[in-house]
Amino acid sequence: MTTVKSKVWHVIYIRSRAEKKVLADLTAKGITCFMPVQKKLRQWKDRKKLVEMPNMLNYKSVLITGGTGSFGKKFIETILNRYPEVKRIVIYSRDELKQSILKQKYPANKYPQLRFLLGMYVMQPG
Repeated sequence: MTTVKSKVWHVIYIRSRAEKKVLADLTAKGITCFMPVQKKLRQWKDRKKLVEMPNMLNYKSVLITGGTGSFGKKFIETILNRYPEVKRIVIYSRDELKQSILKQKYPANKYPQLRFLLGMYVMQPG
């Protein structure tokens, strides 16, 4: 009987903006790593530079509760700008008027990844 050695995957949580350093350290130790990145053009006062950034939300689904509030609206805008390949953004809120305003701002034909859910979440005692 032959044995097959399979790879074991581990997920690690690291400090923000330390991704590249940890990747380099682990690779130097002979550990195979996977960190999806995307190239983005960043601009400073004196120059522009193409930098690699960790690709956190592309091809993922995101649920935003209270998505029509001030934080939710800004978060939706940030996700759409930084992660254009996001699979789906589900916006859950109880304010129908604010949802209709967001639907006008982000029409379905231009933003097919957006879904709106109307409702209220109530915690049961116990």
